[in-house]
Amino acid sequence: MNYRRTFNMNHILLQFFNNAPKVAEHIPELTFLGDEVLKTKTVFSNFENALQVCNDLINTLTKIRDITGVGRGLAAPQIGSNERCFVTFVDNEFQYFINPTITHYSDNKNWYRENCLSCGPLACNIDRSENITIVFLDKEGKSQEKSYDQFWARLLQHEFDHLEGVVNITKTKPEDIELLKRNPLEEKLRDSNERV
Repeated sequence: MNYRRTFNMNHILLQFFNNAPKVAEHIPELTFLGDEVLKTKTVFSNFENALQVCNDLINTLTKIRDITGVGRGLAAPQIGSNERCFVTFVDNEFQYFINPTITHYSDNKNWYRENCLSCGPLACNIDRSENITIVFLDKEGKSQEKSYDQFWARLLQHEFDHLEGVVNITKTKPEDIELLKRNPLEEKLRDSNERV
């Protein structure tokens, strides 16, 4: 038996469970698996409302990151809103995606062990397109059309799925769902044939 690997796995789980009460106390708006809002397709109401929800998402994601040290994106359903928007935090910068539509998914795929802030200590291997094109309104209300690849493409697909009422663990096989055993910040994209 590889005791070092068991220790590392236990350390990651222990860290999660130590942080869970703090998250529950300081971030009561965070929704979890089983909440109906996570299963419901969102609707764009208007720019001003979506902008306010994005600001609320940033506040919530900041609190999550302060407590846990992780979190790259958050979508409106994850704070109980049915607004069609999400935010990302990459390279120390927040970005707003209001009323987004993914207009292109590449046929080429990659594999990645994703976790989700609404799924607690669960992680799952997900096959996603390597490249996408997305149309959205930015925080100034300007229409943008951008193409993304690799990690960015994956993150945007994950958050966009939330707007469609889809949580990542519902997109994979049961055998590809596991307890969080690895540091999410150390995960790497893999070829779609590499499932380990």
